[in-house]
Amino acid sequence: SALLDMYSKCRDIKNAETVFRKTRHKNIVSWTAMLVGYGQNGYSEEAVRVFCEMQRNGVEPDYFTLGLISFITVSNALVTLYGKCGNIEESHRLFNEIKLKDEVSWTALVSCYAQFGKANETINLFEEMLAYGLQPDGVTFVGVLSACSRAGRAGELEEAKNFILKMPALLIQLVGHIAELM
Repeated sequence: SALLDMYSKCRDIKNAETVFRKTRHKNIVSWTAMLVGYGQNGYSEEAVRVFCEMQRNGVEPDYFTLGLISFITVSNALVTLYGKCGNIEESHRLFNEIKLKDEVSWTALVSCYAQFGKANETINLFEEMLAYGLQPDGVTFVGVLSACSRAGRAGELEEAKNFILKMPALLIQLVGHIAELM
């Protein structure tokens, strides 16, 4: 569990997953460490999946586990899941219920609208995200760029491109996401 925790804190989820998979007798501590690792690193869907798997394996979460699985992590995962299932309205409703939205919350909804070709909504959400002072990541930009190009909105596309070029680390992350899509 300490090794899982260390990998998670170093943002090395792949090695954390390897250690977790190789652990023969998983207890509440190892399950919680993996859940927290996913949650802290923005892997909301995986956190929900592991939580469900934990319960299927007969390991009941204790108060400590439940306290570490933050409301925001679960909410972000649900926004993403509803969006992937095509239920944009439910995804947006849940998004609106999140009191303290983070970058993952906004990106989940931006991606949802972009996936279904809702360019105006995607761009409006992106602009709101920026207005709140939140930092978009590569996933956010893939959604925005996709929405702009589908809608033929060259002005916004150019604006987004210029924003990306000002941030070298973001550009590298974006190229990685685009490579995954190909």
